[in-house]
Amino acid sequence: MKLKVKHKCVTDYLVQRDDQVEALMELLDIESSDVRFVGIHGMGGIGKTTLAKLVFNKLCDRFDSCSFLADVRESSRQHKGIELLQKKLLGDLGLRLGEIMDVDDGIIRMRERLAHKKVLIVLDDVDHSNQIQNLAGDASWFGSGSRILITTRDQSVLEIRRQRVHILEVEKMNPEEALRLFSLHAFDKDSPPNRYLTLTQKAVASSGRLPLALKLIGSLLRDKRSKEWVDTIKRLDLSRTQIIELPDTIGNLKKLARLDLSRTGITELPDTIVNLKKLAMLDLLETRITELPQRIGRLVKLEVLNLGRCGGLKKLPDSLGNLRSLAELDLSCTRITELPDSIGNLEKVKVIRMTEIKMKELSSSVGTLKRLEVPDAGL
Repeated sequence: MKLKVKHKCVTDYLVQRDDQVEALMELLDIESSDVRFVGIHGMGGIGKTTLAKLVFNKLCDRFDSCSFLADVRESSRQHKGIELLQKKLLGDLGLRLGEIMDVDDGIIRMRERLAHKKVLIVLDDVDHSNQIQNLAGDASWFGSGSRILITTRDQSVLEIRRQRVHILEVEKMNPEEALRLFSLHAFDKDSPPNRYLTLTQKAVASSGRLPLALKLIGSLLRDKRSKEWVDTIKRLDLSRTQIIELPDTIGNLKKLARLDLSRTGITELPDTIVNLKKLAMLDLLETRITELPQRIGRLVKLEVLNLGRCGGLKKLPDSLGNLRSLAELDLSCTRITELPDSIGNLEKVKVIRMTEIKMKELSSSVGTLKRLEVPDAGL
């Protein structure tokens, strides 16, 4: 009996890229009886997941059973994350086998039960080859005609031992597609009103033509008057959104004064962020940032830098001391163990928060900070 498959939800405001769908369908070649692995590679926010959902919805009825494992990267980090993903996959495919003892147990069950089933499996947002090995192994696991579709930002994870992977490289939207997607989110129509055309073109350019950035910025500007657009682009609040990567073109927002990326999946900042000469506030609270750009000291107007609860942050660049306007620095709950000596150059700093960090010793240069209030060091 064929299982009824739930289609994956795709945004109402969709600019379908028929060329990409066609290219992916060609690589999948579902008329072929071989077992085939296909990777979708591209930078964060470029539309890999949307493309995978579109094709999944289009093809799932052609298989005995199907499974779409969303956000494998994040899910696998949880306690027994891989085992839970294995259990969900087997359940989606109609094989409910109780608890999985460990990863190896899951692998054995999958190999035993899927060898004669024609399945469609999507592994979305994979960031390590072990995730593929533990969830899809190789062609010998699956029945004739099966297809394994993998989305990733890191092409190296698609180098699977003893398994060929066909790869689709997802490119940025062309200017016309980007303008349409932005307009759908900002104006509910395919193109902007004439009086907004110049502002729209600037906003689209700042997005780097990345679908996720276009959707977020378009939604932020929705129902706002043209004057408010200018103010919004001066204060960009992307907190708690799904954004995971900033485009290099963020550096073109020359008037940007406040950038809030708190509680997002951002892992790094593009080097071009140092071109934001008017940036006064940068909020990276509870992000996945592991390091700051080496030239961050060029943000000469920066007054507030919030790195609180960035659990992957271990070190600060020496150029931090060049932030001569910095008044507030939050390093709470990071993994930083020492401060650069250049911190003594922060003439205007009043507050440095360092609660719940394992500081080896406080740099002697902190003593030269004349305006510093009692530091919250948690030593």
